[in-house]
Amino acid sequence: MYNHFTIILHRKCTASCDLCCVQSKPSCQESLDIDRVKDYISSSIYCESIKSIGISGGEPFLEYDKVKELITLIKNTGKKASLMTNAYWATSYVEAYDKLTELKKCGLSSIGLSYDYFHSPYIKSENVSNVLLAANDMELNAGLNIVISKSHLAGEAIDSLGAATKEAQIMIFPCQKVGNAAINFDDTEYLRTRKSAGCYCKKGRGYSVTYDGTILPCCSPSVFSTALSIGNYEDLDVTSTLDKLKRNPYLYLLRTYGFDYFIDIARNKLDIEVPEYVVSACELCALFFNEKNIKKFDSYIDLDLVKFHGRFKEKSLMRF
Repeated sequence: MYNHFTIILHRKCTASCDLCCVQSKPSCQESLDIDRVKDYISSSIYCESIKSIGISGGEPFLEYDKVKELITLIKNTGKKASLMTNAYWATSYVEAYDKLTELKKCGLSSIGLSYDYFHSPYIKSENVSNVLLAANDMELNAGLNIVISKSHLAGEAIDSLGAATKEAQIMIFPCQKVGNAAINFDDTEYLRTRKSAGCYCKKGRGYSVTYDGTILPCCSPSVFSTALSIGNYEDLDVTSTLDKLKRNPYLYLLRTYGFDYFIDIARNKLDIEVPEYVVSACELCALFFNEKNIKKFDSYIDLDLVKFHGRFKEKSLMRF
């Protein structure tokens, strides 16, 4: 199932966006030990299912030399390397081209950029354009992630970037109620257009190693407000991480039977109020699996697994 994981190298960022899911800002100090990160990445060489590894933050370009080391290592393990940035560093086309050329030589396969209305107070659109244009000129895959709310849609960001977006893969995400957004936004700003009934988890291809080493089962912003950690990278390698993800009963049921399985339990046995509409399935994940609610499901989950799912034996159930 899993073919990718992302390392959140640190929490520090040049921006303090109102929607940041990990509440990054310039004063943040949390950071992973580079040597342990290298060991963890190196262990992926034994996992053929893992095809690519991403580096993110915070803002990873704040530790540019470490990023180059990690991308080289990822390439040497036989995996593709990707990188997320806000492009603060790309003050000219030449600067963007030179750095991307260097990173591509190290083994970078693709670069993603985060830019939208909420990044614009901190990042000039020209910087993002510089990266997109340089990436296109050197035939480096580039993607643009835009987060939207009811008041601020994607057109603002796309228009400000002009022709630079022509060859970029644009991904548009509705803002989720997590991190800074949960503090700063009125509830009416969230675009809740998805019916809760029938929701399935669509994030089961990649997991995250966060800035404090916590391993989370996906890369969705909402996962940071859950208690879905399967351990810490200090105690696991990639092989054991994948094994724990595979044998986790919550994740198995979620991705096999969808959220309707948990909605039924929440409404009929736990008296948890389930909204009719959500931003995405990820909002249900944050509701059901936060610290307060997750253990309420325990007895129902274990009984169902033992009774109905021969894939699991009771002794093999792996809790968070």
